[in-house]
Amino acid sequence: MEEKHWKSYKERVLSTLRLHIVRGKVDPDVIEVLDIINSYDEYCTLSSCSGRVIIIKLPNDIGYKPLATPIFKKHWKITLEELKSAFSKIKEGNVWIHVQPPIFHIACKNIDAAHRLISIAKAAGFKKLGIISVKRGSRVVVEIAGSEFLSFPVALNGKLTLREEILGDLVGLINYYVRRSKNRLTRFKMELKKHLSKVIITDDMRLVKDVKMPKRLTEEIRKPKGRVYETITSRVLSRYHRIYVVGDYVTVNVLKIGIRPKLIVIDGKVERKPFEVDIPSSYKVLETRNPAGYITVDAWNTIMKALSKEGNFVVKVDGEEDLLAFPVTILGEEGAAMLYGQPGRGCVVVEINERNKRKALKLLREFELA
Repeated sequence: MEEKHWKSYKERVLSTLRLHIVRGKVDPDVIEVLDIINSYDEYCTLSSCSGRVIIIKLPNDIGYKPLATPIFKKHWKITLEELKSAFSKIKEGNVWIHVQPPIFHIACKNIDAAHRLISIAKAAGFKKLGIISVKRGSRVVVEIAGSEFLSFPVALNGKLTLREEILGDLVGLINYYVRRSKNRLTRFKMELKKHLSKVIITDDMRLVKDVKMPKRLTEEIRKPKGRVYETITSRVLSRYHRIYVVGDYVTVNVLKIGIRPKLIVIDGKVERKPFEVDIPSSYKVLETRNPAGYITVDAWNTIMKALSKEGNFVVKVDGEEDLLAFPVTILGEEGAAMLYGQPGRGCVVVEINERNKRKALKLLREFELA
């Protein structure tokens, strides 16, 4: 699914979800699970239930839901008094009790994200799960449901089918299933936190969530990742079929020697002081947000877009561009070169190859999720 379409789709769905939460239409037990899932760029929750007990009058055509009439509904354990009160309202028709497990429908950005979510749900003990909708180039919808389901008739033609002396045992059985469902929900939450927190990059090289650089990596990241040149020349760069540049001062020097990089990433500052770069008019301009010490999903996707399109692009960063050498290295075309500035030493030239991509990925996976 195209990035802009996915982003607008997710914003629309989550806007509705927030409204439903405010209006009390979302089970409180499930809100934290939804928050965890929706905090990742790859996922968007569609509908959910934490599990419930429902007593419902069904039409003769039991598959026609619009004619079903709920008599009682609760998303937690029930009491004997609540059960008796619900039964007292039965005057006619066929009435059933359903004890339903947790269920989630989640839109995933791609098939890899869907498989990852299914694996996490399986680790949490969910048995009924799978992909229920998929279109080429579009979102993938996953269903995750528990197996703690109990269903039986309590009245036929308005007459109760249960003796009063067994109602206490029935409440115990219902609540046993409810507890199992709630425990399954807790385990799912733990598995989501455990496994999703380890995922920085997806199989198709997309950042799943904004990340920040831990202080312990500061010195390692400051080390040059390629050869350092005190002065950059066209001869040095002639061996590379494409050039990418990260940094304002380096950009000025590269343009000065007649090189036109495929990609330029700048933030309008040198050593955190305002700096102006005269970019050729032929460049297409993209803008993104990226705070100091972070790599945002938006910045990552903007660079991915610039690298995948024809023509030359400049990505103007609101914030700081220093760490955006990571997506350029990881997403860049092999055989190209990325240039960035090394304070007090000159220009670093990093060849885009499998070895340097692996090194960048290894470092990036040590970042912290924001």
